[in-house]
Amino acid sequence: MDSIPQEILLNIFARLDLKSLANLCLVSKLMQNLSYPLLFQNFEGGFSSTQCLRRLRNFCPRLLKDPSLANQVRSVDISEATVGELPEDMFKLLLKHTPNLRHLDVPGDPRIAEFLNDLLKDPVHLRQLRSFNYHPNYWSSACTGLLSWLSVLGLKQLSSLSLSNCKDAGYHFGSPSIPPELQGNGGLSLRHLKIENSRLGYSTLARLIQSCKRLEEFNYDSPLGYCPRDSNPATIIQALLLHKDSLEHLAFEFRSRNSGEDFDQVPKLISLEEFSCLESLWINQDCLPWKPLLPSSLEVLSIESPDSFLEPALFHNLRLASHSSLKSLSKLYVTYSYSWGYPKGIFDGFDSRVLIMVDGNDD
Repeated sequence: MDSIPQEILLNIFARLDLKSLANLCLVSKLMQNLSYPLLFQNFEGGFSSTQCLRRLRNFCPRLLKDPSLANQVRSVDISEATVGELPEDMFKLLLKHTPNLRHLDVPGDPRIAEFLNDLLKDPVHLRQLRSFNYHPNYWSSACTGLLSWLSVLGLKQLSSLSLSNCKDAGYHFGSPSIPPELQGNGGLSLRHLKIENSRLGYSTLARLIQSCKRLEEFNYDSPLGYCPRDSNPATIIQALLLHKDSLEHLAFEFRSRNSGEDFDQVPKLISLEEFSCLESLWINQDCLPWKPLLPSSLEVLSIESPDSFLEPALFHNLRLASHSSLKSLSKLYVTYSYSWGYPKGIFDGFDSRVLIMVDGNDD
C-alpha cells in the first residue's frame, strides 16, 4: 500500500464509509494522514435530534483547532436537529468556517432563515454551494415567505434546490405577488427544483421555472392549497416548454376536482408530446384529458386519484397507447381513494412489459 501513489490512495479512500475510514486511521501514520481529513468531508447528523446535536458538539471544536479540516467539509446535514435545541453559535460557526461546502440540508425555521439570508449577503460564504434543502422536520401550517429566499436564489451556481412551507405574499387575497427579482431571465443554474407543502400560485411557479437555464427535474408536491384564479396547469406547462429538451422528471400535484365538479370541468394538460427527454411523470388523474398526449420517451407514469374514482375511459386509452405511442412505458403506478375502489378489468389489456402497481386496495 505504501508504494501506491497518494492520488490513487485518496481516490480509493474517498469511496469508503466513515467506519472504514476511522479503522484505516489506525493502520499507519501514512494511512492516518491520508484518511483522517476525509472523515470531515461529510457531516451527517443522524436519525434523531439527540444524535445530531451530540455529533455536532464533537465535530465543530475539531474544525476550530485545525482550520485545514474545515476546508475539507463538503456536505452538512442537520435536518433532524430540533431547532430549539440547536446551538445557534455552533451552527453559525460551522457555516462560516466551511468555505468549500457543496451540500447543505437544514431544518426550516425563521431563525435559521434569517441567519442564512445575512450570510448569503457576504460574497465570501456559501459560494461553492451546489445543493440546498430547507425543510421543517415538524408539521406546521405556518409558511415561510418565498420573498425571504431571494438570497438563496441569488446563488447562481446552485444546481439543486428543495424548499418546503413557502407561500406567495398576498396569496390569501387571490392575487399572488411575483417578486421583481424573478423575471424569468434564465439566470439560475438550477437543474433540480422541488417544492412541497406550500401555497404558491402557478404564476409564481412559472416565473421560477423560467428563471432556470436547463431544468432536468421539477417537483411540486403536496400543496397546502391553490388560488382558484391562478391554477391552470397550462401556465406551468407553457413555462416548462423552455426545458422540453432537458426535462427528465416531472411531478406536479395539480388540484383535484372540487365538490360539484366532474372530470371534464377540471383544467387539463393539453399535451406533453414535445418533452422528448421526459422519463417519468407523476400527476393527478383529473388533470389528464381522456386521450393524454404523452411523449414516447416516457418510462414511468404515476396517476393519483385521492378524491374520486378511476376513470375507465382514460385507462382504456392509456392501454391502447401502451401498444403504440408509449413504447417505452414500463411502470404504471396508480393511487386512488380507498373508499372508491376501481372498476373491474380497468387494467386489463396493457402491454405485457408494463408493470402495474396499485395502491389503495386491500387485496
